[in-house]
Amino acid sequence: MESNKPLSGVKLRILIVGLVLLLAAVTLIIVWATVVWDYPVAKIAGTNISKQEMEMFVSANKGYVQSELMIKYSLDASAFDWNARYGGVTAKDYLVDYCLKNAVKTKVIQHYCKQYGVTENIDFKHFQKLYEQYLNKNGEYGANQMSLYSYYNSQTSQQKALLERHLQQNVIKIGEAEGRAYWQLMKEQSGNPDDFAPFESDPQNWINAAASYAIENWFAEKEQSAKTEIKILSGMKFVKI
Repeated sequence: MESNKPLSGVKLRILIVGLVLLLAAVTLIIVWATVVWDYPVAKIAGTNISKQEMEMFVSANKGYVQSELMIKYSLDASAFDWNARYGGVTAKDYLVDYCLKNAVKTKVIQHYCKQYGVTENIDFKHFQKLYEQYLNKNGEYGANQMSLYSYYNSQTSQQKALLERHLQQNVIKIGEAEGRAYWQLMKEQSGNPDDFAPFESDPQNWINAAASYAIENWFAEKEQSAKTEIKILSGMKFVKI
């Protein structure tokens, strides 16, 4: 019976090299899978949209876009094809464009929340963790639970409220004189000036009204600018339509 012999130096080096290469290959596969699974696929207002996030937008808007295209081009469901061109654009590209434009409001909120330090938690993974906690906490509601998309929009609304408060307190400051001028203008343009009477006595009402108007315009300006700078990244090809 042949006794066990220690590996020669050459064989040992070959074994080590093989193990290193195998480890490198496994690491590469894991990294590649991670990148493909949640790779940034677009950028709006300087803020990334991840693959999973984009697929959430697609899932939420896919039915509406298909219905819109079918009505516009008089198509039956059996004739509709996401790879077909309608009006010079493939249905798939039309859907992506629609989703990105509808994501502008959200991404503007997230971008400025982070810029002004209102919140650092704008990454989609953060929303997913919160949603998992919501599902675990409200499991008894079953089918009545919010979808991820609805929960995402709910969280975004909360972030917007915090951002609006920050803007009014630190960025868009309205004084009493400016508030009074805006209030008077709205009263004059209103068809029911008597509606303003119950709130006339408190100058803070004038200030709040003027601030809300200014903040609304601020958001509109930021959103319009963001729409002109939407960037589709190479990772978009991995998004499931």
